[in-house]
Amino acid sequence: MIREQHGVDIDLEHLDMADQATFKLLCDAESIGVFQLESNGLRAIMRELQPNTLEDVIALVALYRPGPLNSGMADDFIQRKHGKKETVYLHPLLEPILKPTYGIILYQEQVMRVASDLAGFSLGQADMLRRAMGKKKPEIIANMKKDFLDGAEKNQIEREIAEKVFELIEYFAGYGFNKSHSAAYAIVAYQTAYLKAHYPVEFMAALLTSVMDSADRVAFYIAECKHMGIPVLTPDVNESMENFTVINGKIRFGLAAMKNVGKNAVHSIIENREAEGSFTSLQDFCARVDLSQVNKRMMENLIKGGAFDSVEGNKRQLLAILDTCLEQGNEIRKSKESKQISLFDFAEETGLTSQFDPIKLPALEEFESRELLAMEKEILGLYVSGHPLDSYQKVLREKTSVTIAELKEKEDQSRIIVGGMISTFKISTTKRGDMMAICQFEDLTGSVEMLVFPKSFLKNRERIEKDTAVLIKGRVLEQDENPKISADEIILLEDDAQWEKEKDKNPMPSSTGAYRNTYQDKPVPPEIPVISLQELAKKAEKQLFLRLSGEHASASVQQKLKIVLRKHPGEMPVYFYFSDEKKIILAEHQFWVNNEIDLLMGLTKLLGAENISVKEGNKKEEH
Repeated sequence: MIREQHGVDIDLEHLDMADQATFKLLCDAESIGVFQLESNGLRAIMRELQPNTLEDVIALVALYRPGPLNSGMADDFIQRKHGKKETVYLHPLLEPILKPTYGIILYQEQVMRVASDLAGFSLGQADMLRRAMGKKKPEIIANMKKDFLDGAEKNQIEREIAEKVFELIEYFAGYGFNKSHSAAYAIVAYQTAYLKAHYPVEFMAALLTSVMDSADRVAFYIAECKHMGIPVLTPDVNESMENFTVINGKIRFGLAAMKNVGKNAVHSIIENREAEGSFTSLQDFCARVDLSQVNKRMMENLIKGGAFDSVEGNKRQLLAILDTCLEQGNEIRKSKESKQISLFDFAEETGLTSQFDPIKLPALEEFESRELLAMEKEILGLYVSGHPLDSYQKVLREKTSVTIAELKEKEDQSRIIVGGMISTFKISTTKRGDMMAICQFEDLTGSVEMLVFPKSFLKNRERIEKDTAVLIKGRVLEQDENPKISADEIILLEDDAQWEKEKDKNPMPSSTGAYRNTYQDKPVPPEIPVISLQELAKKAEKQLFLRLSGEHASASVQQKLKIVLRKHPGEMPVYFYFSDEKKIILAEHQFWVNNEIDLLMGLTKLLGAENISVKEGNKKEEH
């Protein structure tokens, strides 16, 4: 891409390793997408470290591990680099070994060289010492300590100093990292940082192609593109290639990234476009491409995903004429295959693409913006041209403590505040018969599974709605590689405009102040006892049991049943008995009813009297 766009061949093996733009990018921690350097924790250290040499980057990779972070080694390194803490060498022989790391033994190779230069250890002995210290084997370390002290004495190093040097080695060796590994990582990190600094659009396009199979990662890097001011455009049959590409300083979505659009179809589209030029209309497209490779479902997805936005007609109009276009296209294909003299042959010889008159677009208005975004999400796996949460960005920045993309860096049971919307949910029943919700929750950086357990479900059930912007106070659950959220509290979220009005009336602390810390840092107050739906049902004077089997258990009958129940709201619990599965489910409170005759008549008409029972205490009344 760089060669195509800029006419430059990049030789990664011979980059300027002191490039100012690259180090500025690293110092600013703008390293999303940079190999090994994109996590939030590492970027926070990078801001403090302010790397300005490759040695700093090598050290950075070695420092960002639990040992150096928890021991204070990383903080010590940063303070010494910036002259806030003096670098002291116990012996002059240590300076050439430890000067690049400001007197800190950061690498395993340094342990070996100290043992060799100060105590005369052979490489084999030095490596044995390194391994013994890394694995914390006290017997071997004790024996090697004597050899170290004796060897240092032969080099005329005072025993007291040799003792301190050995203690220093022993302290740091457990945290030491293999410098050759760190250097290899750092070089690749520098190379990717160089590309991002000098060719940001091409770099991000290649990065998006590399994660094309993961909608969450694509969404994450598209968010980074927006942060960088790089427009990302929806697919286009007249511009898109198979993968993400760069066009006039913008990134164009690849056709292969669209749902249910196969590679053979993509190749057919691109080959035809390159051979015969841009498509002028949906009709022209269907007349030219190989419809044995591009079927109706693919066509619908191409339209819904925005791939025909560059031709005349809105999505509703194009979907309306699609069948006619496909019929004509198939007729043209059959005509070609038959090799018969026809109007089509005449049209082709005279330069016309079709023997059919242009199809007139029907007078239909475009879908609502929310519908368009929903189509885009369905076909592309994410929102590209916009996002339902775009009007909530300020309030999300102010009120949240973490984004979904940052959850992986949180420890299990960490308390968090995250904002976004519930994209899907389903109500489930626990083994004890309590209801809970399993939701897919998303923000501008990705999506995550969210669990609303029974106690929280009872308190928040009215706010569990699809596509509703909410604030979640809860905990991180690290049950597998992908963290989940356990929601304690769900709060409806006002958009930026509403929030600005409220903020002017009632100023609140900023996200870096008290508000953001209230939930995470304060101990959790004891929960107020909440009666469960099961307990409430048991206390009811009467209970309604409805037997559902065969066709009565179908989705259409259940939908009609819900309508009947909702017309007669009350406090009588409703139980659904699925006799085929021998399973009883307590209905949600919104479907509880009164005991009026109109209700029973409606149920009898729908299910039959034999499938309805009202239970009163230990006595049953049949209807």
